[in-house]
Amino acid sequence: MSNGFLHLGVAGLSRNTLKTHNVTLPMGSLSIGVDNIRHDVFLSPKFVQIARDYLFDLIRQNASNSYLSGIEFRSNKPADSSTFRKVLADLLRNALTTAKHQKNMEIDLLFRLAILKFLTSELQNQFANVILDGKEYIRKRGEYFERSQQAHVIKARLTEMQSARRDVLRLIGQTVAQIVIDIEENLVMKARKALFG
Repeated sequence: MSNGFLHLGVAGLSRNTLKTHNVTLPMGSLSIGVDNIRHDVFLSPKFVQIARDYLFDLIRQNASNSYLSGIEFRSNKPADSSTFRKVLADLLRNALTTAKHQKNMEIDLLFRLAILKFLTSELQNQFANVILDGKEYIRKRGEYFERSQQAHVIKARLTEMQSARRDVLRLIGQTVAQIVIDIEENLVMKARKALFG
């Protein structure tokens, strides 16, 4: 960040070679945050908790057949995508409304970047929580169980899941990205065009 602009380096794929592209997003009219480097964005605690629960359940659900069979998790509910979609859509609409009232599209842009950054980092955190829950399941069953054949099988599967981390996160990331794209294209983009052209 310099001179009120956010600079992003993006790698483009062309015939199996990576090239660097720079994208400049204007942020000159926004106030710098408390660290005098970045802009501060505060996400709703309700959204944060729903997103965390959804990502945890989605990772657990997608990995349960391959890596997590035999583990009883703290919650075995299916991932609730409808609640996640609704809260995310409301949050994006509220950001757009705030940008409209302040007549500053940069607020909407910054908010969308903050949500994407949060979801990306939270994917990593919830993946780690799923692994931790698997280990906790073994530990809570007692010392005798920890030495059993079943515990060794579960530990091996957890290790396999950690090795396949990139693939698991890519699959979940694609699911979450599709939800964000659907909300953008079907709900928010029309309102954004109406307000800002």
